[in-house]
Amino acid sequence: MKLAVADGLDSKLTTQQKQAIGRYGKSGEYDRALKVCDKLLHDFPTEEKALQCKVVSQIQLGNFQDALDTISQNAKHVGDVVFEKAYCLYRLNKIKEAWKILSNIPNPSFKVKELKAQVLYRLENYQECFDVYRDVIKNSEDEYEEERETNLAAVLACLTAVTKEEVKGAPKLRDNTYELCYNQACILLSLSRYADALQKLHQAEDLCKKTLEEDDVPEDEVEEELAIVRTQLGYTKQRLGLPEQAMKLYNLVLKQRPSDNAIAAVAANNIVTLNKDYLEKHPNASLSIPFTLAQLLLVLGHVSECCELLKLLGDVSYKPGVVSALLTLYQSLEDKESTLAVFSEAVNWYKKNKPQCSDLIMAMRRSQAQFHFANQEMQEAAPILEELRRYCPNDTRLTAQLLAAYSAFDPPKAKELSRDLPTLEQRLTEIDVDALETASWTMGARYAKKVAHPGCHQEEKEEEEGQAA
Repeated sequence: MKLAVADGLDSKLTTQQKQAIGRYGKSGEYDRALKVCDKLLHDFPTEEKALQCKVVSQIQLGNFQDALDTISQNAKHVGDVVFEKAYCLYRLNKIKEAWKILSNIPNPSFKVKELKAQVLYRLENYQECFDVYRDVIKNSEDEYEEERETNLAAVLACLTAVTKEEVKGAPKLRDNTYELCYNQACILLSLSRYADALQKLHQAEDLCKKTLEEDDVPEDEVEEELAIVRTQLGYTKQRLGLPEQAMKLYNLVLKQRPSDNAIAAVAANNIVTLNKDYLEKHPNASLSIPFTLAQLLLVLGHVSECCELLKLLGDVSYKPGVVSALLTLYQSLEDKESTLAVFSEAVNWYKKNKPQCSDLIMAMRRSQAQFHFANQEMQEAAPILEELRRYCPNDTRLTAQLLAAYSAFDPPKAKELSRDLPTLEQRLTEIDVDALETASWTMGARYAKKVAHPGCHQEEKEEEEGQAA
């Protein structure tokens, strides 16, 4: 997007002002160009070219919302900036709004067609996107040819993933960049040509390393760029029946902590899938592997995937420690539905498989009731407390909790229940007054809270704490 501002400016502007905007535009100093535009617009607020230059400067500086505001606030004077408006909406992720504008432009120019292709890709309209890109590439000769071919390859990969067959009329793609190799590998994967895809991904990996190292890109950025290639390599080896190699690649990707959450999510999900397959084929295998993987996922922040892995352990998933871990993790995610599902599934499993563990069952039910209390869900807590009360009819604490629950939604029931609580006189008769009078009492050590002074020795602090113990 060029800042061609010197031509056609209002004759009221001086030659020096026109040249200043043009100079800054050519040198890429858009912040300075923007300041000049603002000065011009202060004196000539309806100057069309100055307004257009301001919009383009804001876009070049990445201030897309500001550019949209400039267009909307000066709609009568800004002239034809339909493309710029659509581009701002696209960059602000307002894809449907951008498409509404672009689709109504008669006789679209080359740059409009190119933007249409990008918008269609985001709308996942891959067939029309492919048609537009093919037309754009056919009629373009500039330094962006390679970039467009890479985008076309990405469109073909997505289209092939949908149709599961080769795209008719697709041009032969080059493989001289790692992006092109990667996209071609994706096409091959969609066609289930895993061996060919593996070869193409290795080529992409080698090209990526070589290209970035030649450009003196820092190692951590090289690893970041390689993450997507390695994740796809892992998937390919998974499909080729090489789970150990796939697992190593996924672990390598996750340990690098990729900034792209989508890459991390795919790697983590595929680890869970691999582990599920492994456990189904080796039900008596050591649990050290899934627990180690669960710990890795947790350390890397993939809590949901960690939970999914813990739920794949068969009967082991219902061991108290695993149940407790799942409850803690789901509550950290504020996933109430999954938390309650863990409670219900665990209780049902113990009732069916280990009914003799009644104390454990009741402990889980008590925790479930507490969870409902914490979320102010008294109607859900009440039936659980009723069940617990049948098991422990003399537990006054349970009765008090149940009374509190009914008070929130059924006051008559609460009043009726209150009769089951012991009176104050009954509680007083349980206290041994004679024992209280004859017992020897002692005061605890008095701890003098002193303000710490510079130079105070650690030994003195420890001595004070020892006396307070």
